[in-house]
Amino acid sequence: MRRACLIAAALLALAGPAKADAPVMASYRAVYDLSLSGPSGERGVESGRGRIVLEFTGNECEGYALSFRQVTDLSGGEIGRKVSDMRSTTYEDGEGKTFRFKTETRQGTGPGESNDGVAERAGGKVAITLRKPKAEKLTLAGDVAFPTQHLKELVIEARAGNRTYNRRVYDGSDDSKDAYDTFAIIGAQKKDAASLEADIVKAGWDKVPRWPVSISFFEPDEADKPAYVISYELFDNGFGRALKIDYGSFAFTGALTKLEVIAAKPCKK
Repeated sequence: MRRACLIAAALLALAGPAKADAPVMASYRAVYDLSLSGPSGERGVESGRGRIVLEFTGNECEGYALSFRQVTDLSGGEIGRKVSDMRSTTYEDGEGKTFRFKTETRQGTGPGESNDGVAERAGGKVAITLRKPKAEKLTLAGDVAFPTQHLKELVIEARAGNRTYNRRVYDGSDDSKDAYDTFAIIGAQKKDAASLEADIVKAGWDKVPRWPVSISFFEPDEADKPAYVISYELFDNGFGRALKIDYGSFAFTGALTKLEVIAAKPCKK
């Protein structure tokens, strides 16, 4: 299963005041319960469940910190039972110039696989220094966004009424050596608040504008078929609900079961 850092990025909230045209967003803790969406079987997946727990804190002055965990449990006659546990922590500075990441993925009771490194933007390139899985230095040419920067841009595009958005995004996932090509489809603003969860209403976010968004993530030189697609309702404050993660052979829906708003620290520049 693909690592889920970009899933986390898609659900982030960014705290603190920003530039006049930039989103002003919230910090929060959220829990999403995952269930298998529709029939599957291409790879023997017959049942599945899981959970995503994330905490996002920070502001434009101090940068943004994310703690993210995704556990999935898949089973079927062809695959047996597969339990995956992915834990990740990241930090991105407020200007989107530095991105640090540390991830551990464990399949069942086997040994875990780790990714640990930092990516820094300079001179129109992104320099990557990896510590795990092995020490290595790499360079990505061209315009590449980090996850929090990408989320800010999506909100701005949605506000402007734009319906599509292309972007290369680096999140340190898989072998941490390359960026994804992403293509987002943004729907019209949703007005109905009747379906929103009680915790969203309690937070006062039922009055926050939101848009349906679907983001396809493509591996380099694989433009014909996305590695996975993430769909959700993107709030103007960066929060996401009504999650769906489509891996091609099977998909998960993510129901929000808990939302806790974290008071944002003031950002003074």
